[in-house]
Amino acid sequence: WVAVCFDYMDKLRELAISGDKNASADVEELKTMHNSNDLKKSLKFERELLDRAKQYELISDIEYIDLKRIQEDRNRCAHPSLVGEEDVYLPSAELARQHIHAAVIHLLRHPPAQGRYALERLVKDVESDYFPIDEKQAIAWLQSGPLAKPRDSLVRNYVVILLKKLIIEKQKGNTRARSCAALVAISHMHLEQYRQAMASKAAELARTVEDENLIF
Repeated sequence: WVAVCFDYMDKLRELAISGDKNASADVEELKTMHNSNDLKKSLKFERELLDRAKQYELISDIEYIDLKRIQEDRNRCAHPSLVGEEDVYLPSAELARQHIHAAVIHLLRHPPAQGRYALERLVKDVESDYFPIDEKQAIAWLQSGPLAKPRDSLVRNYVVILLKKLIIEKQKGNTRARSCAALVAISHMHLEQYRQAMASKAAELARTVEDENLIF
């Protein structure tokens, strides 16, 4: 649980540096608590930590449940008053390993930019004139950002956005080339998620296109 707390605070600082105003406000709140040694507010911040992480889309609803179990078991271990008068809470080794696995898989291994914020960043990247039209260069670009170790939902949502740009918005020239390069790059980096998104959305989007625009 301590690892989850520190990792969340580190991600919060990274989001603040990247320009997220809400994250900046939370970081200032953290600084104030630390400087004033406000134990009451610190405990409140820790209690609400997972709810805040979910608001930033750092974790999903399901992941929230798994991490909440870590928090609850940590409280049982740290506060004997939460257990019966003559009982001692002794979690099994299997449960400990499960908690470690959940912490790493759901939060620790992921970069700070996930969810809506990461998607906005990726969209801005591909709209930039500096984004490469060469597939290999596009892979190198995307591997240095949120798509290095993304959640499946982020990959799928990005594929859908690129498809809409190519099919619905009828992009042309270098703008279209950048979107194509990004789409091909994703197919090399995250093939399974790419296939799922294409299977579920490509035909659906194509059916909305008028005959004269089917070339796109």
